[in-house]
Amino acid sequence: MVINFGISQAFFLLSSIVGFLIASILLFRKKRLSNRYNLYLGLSFLFLSLGIFIGFVFQSGLIRYLPFVLRWGNAMVLIFMPFSYLYFRSNIRNTPFQFSDSIHFLPALFYIIDFLPTFLMGHEEKSVLIDAFLSHEDQEVLHQ
Repeated sequence: MVINFGISQAFFLLSSIVGFLIASILLFRKKRLSNRYNLYLGLSFLFLSLGIFIGFVFQSGLIRYLPFVLRWGNAMVLIFMPFSYLYFRSNIRNTPFQFSDSIHFLPALFYIIDFLPTFLMGHEEKSVLIDAFLSHEDQEVLHQ
């Protein structure tokens, strides 16, 4: 297995590292000095950075060495979206999280429930699934 590391992979990796740094600053900064809704923004950056990092793992070919991240990238992005919405909505309207806001997390919940059998697979089963996916992708490229 060849590991690809080009310009786009470097961009994926760099953007996920910067995102993790921003998320850690927003999440662990002293609360009295910052906006109380920065928690939503910090979680938004964290989940977006995780999704980008998983994209880097796929693009670079490291998925064979990290099969446990299979199918988690989409879940991270589906969790990112409600947190970014809650941040902007909370800043504009100055309203805290309410139970009715949890409806925005339903797409992520449905996705996780739908792919739960894939998430619960063992290391070997996921490796076989990844090999089948990558070999099918290589065959598609050869036929074009």
